[in-house]
Amino acid sequence: MAEESDLEKTESASARRLEQAREEGQVPQSRELMAFLVLLAGGGGLWAMSGWVGHRAQMLLRHGLEFGHDAAFSDQAIFTSLATLTSDAFVLAAPIFLMTMVAAVAAPIMIGGWLFSPKAIGFDLSRINPLTGIKRVVSMQGVGELVKAILKSVLIGGLVFWMISRNGDAMP
Repeated sequence: MAEESDLEKTESASARRLEQAREEGQVPQSRELMAFLVLLAGGGGLWAMSGWVGHRAQMLLRHGLEFGHDAAFSDQAIFTSLATLTSDAFVLAAPIFLMTMVAAVAAPIMIGGWLFSPKAIGFDLSRINPLTGIKRVVSMQGVGELVKAILKSVLIGGLVFWMISRNGDAMP
């Protein structure tokens, strides 16, 4: 029993063992790297396209607040206007969503390379057991992750507040 403990292992895993773990979809992951890349892609994309996004959002808002005679007396005109506004909003948000999705996919690839494992996406009833999920959330590791997430949120929120309060007069 002591031979199987992770604390007792002194040698690194064999090539076959690493290959088996990879086949099962067990590769290194980093939530922090993914969160960083997604935040960087979203923030960088908004910053890079701020002029275009700002102009399109302004036009979208202006068009959405216009109320013509047709919209007042025709159901079809209201639905057509709503459909147009919705599609324009999706076009406005699509580049940012695309950048963040690419960043979310790139993070695991940067660490473990490209991997598609049917075993990892297979259905397993034990993974949807609510009691196991509650135990995982209430565990010390879950509480530690919660504290880390709160501290990260406070840090990022404080940084954003500081930047806005310092440069508020320069922002439109």
